[in-house]
Amino acid sequence: MHTGIVLRPRAQWPVVIHNHHPGYLTWQDFEDNQATLEANCTHRGARPPREGLALCQGIILCGSCGRPMTTRYHRGGRAAYECSASRADQQAIPTCRSIAAHTVDDAVTWRLLAALSPEQISLALAAAGEVTGRHARAHRAAELAVERARYNADRAERAFHRVEPENRLVASTLEAHWETRLAAVAEAETALDTVRQTRPPLPEPDALQALAADLPGLWNAPDTHDRDRKRLLRTLIADVTVLPETDRHRARIRIRWGAVNLA
Repeated sequence: MHTGIVLRPRAQWPVVIHNHHPGYLTWQDFEDNQATLEANCTHRGARPPREGLALCQGIILCGSCGRPMTTRYHRGGRAAYECSASRADQQAIPTCRSIAAHTVDDAVTWRLLAALSPEQISLALAAAGEVTGRHARAHRAAELAVERARYNADRAERAFHRVEPENRLVASTLEAHWETRLAAVAEAETALDTVRQTRPPLPEPDALQALAADLPGLWNAPDTHDRDRKRLLRTLIADVTVLPETDRHRARIRIRWGAVNLA
């Protein structure tokens, strides 16, 4: 015989009782801490913004082999994006390349600032409002499903408790019906938690409009740090791909926009 502890994913927990006893942290604080840790876990694919002048660090891909490109800093404050992983395991192909970071960053910055015009901001906010409305309707539908499931479970419980003890077959049937209703309650509550956790991370309309009013000046301000620029860039851009090009003096770049599409 062997004993041990098996850590199950949270989705497989049979019971979760919130606020059962006072804790050091609230459940929401715990969730926020876990999300922060997950966002900083690079070996699981996270891409946290780091120090350094290379703005596309962590979100740039090689369009030839499809693998992430690394960032290397050289003397004199120069940076380059290199397809070093493919070279390390000898899977590089002829169009895998290295490219100066400023070449990519300048093009991506120009496209980002051009996309954040007042007209594009208005379209993005309209789309964000539609996404928020859909999420609100889905959340309300999930809440109604939980209320309906709890009501049915309460009815099944009352019916079970009203049955006479000598009616064992009837009691057994009502007990099974009650358990089915309780399982439906658990399923509906899980669906509601899923809807709550999948709330789209949309920016505040007022903050986004104020930011877009003088974004070029804010972007180029001497007191704006590279990490702040990276955070803004990652808010709107999912990743950047250096596409294959046989001419080493040319570069083609593809930008994949994030949740708020401004293209």
